[in-house]
Amino acid sequence: MRQPSTVVALAALVFLAGCGGMLGSDTRTADAPNPGAVPTDDPMADPPDGLSEAGITDEHDLYAANTRGLANRSYTLRSNQTVTAANGTVLTEYRSTSRTTTNHSLGFQTVRFEANEAPFSALDRWQNTTHVTQRVVGPDGQEYSVYECSPSQQCGFVGSPNFQRLLALYQRAESSSVTSSGGDIELRFSAPRNQSVGYSGAGAVDVTSQTVTVTLTESGRLDEYRVEFSGRLVGSGTTVDGVAVVQVADVGATDVERPDWVSTARNASTA
Repeated sequence: MRQPSTVVALAALVFLAGCGGMLGSDTRTADAPNPGAVPTDDPMADPPDGLSEAGITDEHDLYAANTRGLANRSYTLRSNQTVTAANGTVLTEYRSTSRTTTNHSLGFQTVRFEANEAPFSALDRWQNTTHVTQRVVGPDGQEYSVYECSPSQQCGFVGSPNFQRLLALYQRAESSSVTSSGGDIELRFSAPRNQSVGYSGAGAVDVTSQTVTVTLTESGRLDEYRVEFSGRLVGSGTTVDGVAVVQVADVGATDVERPDWVSTARNASTA
């Protein structure tokens, strides 16, 4: 396994009493003070699996810590992204909300584009364990599609926070810093050139620089990440700047209801 050198976000347990040492020696007098265990609010005191003060010690353990944090829990994933040309024109303004059930068997995603360069203005996606049903709103009105999940056509779970992508960016970090606040750890790092990254609506971006800020909860679950990037659109060469933010919210308190249009979409696909 790679031995990464980058400092990583440590989402550590806030309170850990631990074992306090005794002051003095075996000949300590009876009235010598013994403070015993001292509570600490240092979030680095007991990091989750896969993390240490030196950085990521095991990427698989870190990924598993995030997976455990969401296991058997519903949650909402909120994403937004803006891509702006050098002349100030907003090429893409993207908003997405994904809701996932407790057993992760159902998911509902809504996507809204609010800029002229987007290929469509809205996309709604309903997914269960066997099928994905989509509704797209574009210049020609609404279009529906239904496709089946299979080994050759995997659906890709709606609402996944894409933690693996962050781990891949960590591997290429050029510099990093870690701060702690309120029991969480915030990692900020600069990643090098990453060619032909697909950013929704604006097309593929040949990224020349990007800064990533990641916040994890005390158990190692992803809470939020923010990517600020600069680069050029593949093909046109247009210089762009962008910001992408993903937040994991309402963990254990998210309701998912099947939208009415799903029946219409399935009827249209079999007509």
